[in-house]
Amino acid sequence: MGVHGIVFGDIDVAEHLDWVVKVCNEAGALYMEPLWRLDRGRVLEEFVSAGFEAIVVSARADIFGAEWLGRRVDGAFMGDLLRLRAERDFDICGECGEHHTLVIDGPIFKKRIGIRACEEVLREDLKR
Repeated sequence: MGVHGIVFGDIDVAEHLDWVVKVCNEAGALYMEPLWRLDRGRVLEEFVSAGFEAIVVSARADIFGAEWLGRRVDGAFMGDLLRLRAERDFDICGECGEHHTLVIDGPIFKKRIGIRACEEVLREDLKR
């Protein structure tokens, strides 16, 4: 399909890297893991300061409430993550599936991705 390489955002979960290597090798594609082994706080700060825009599209109900869904990843988000982490143990970058985001704009985008419709679902049946 004309894809020669894929960039992933994993930080340090070995199983994620193993999967990336397996899938890309099978597809004959190159892979990059530019965030590998970087400090999580630094990753978030640089993402926000670089001008990227992302929203939370999935969140574990045992950690986050429904109000986290659709939130923009920005300075306030980072502050709230750190405050919540003082009460609960989780990875602030969501490396273990605590939350997932969708990047919808940034300095390397030709244009912003528009969200036409969405449905909020807070699942409580997920296992760690």
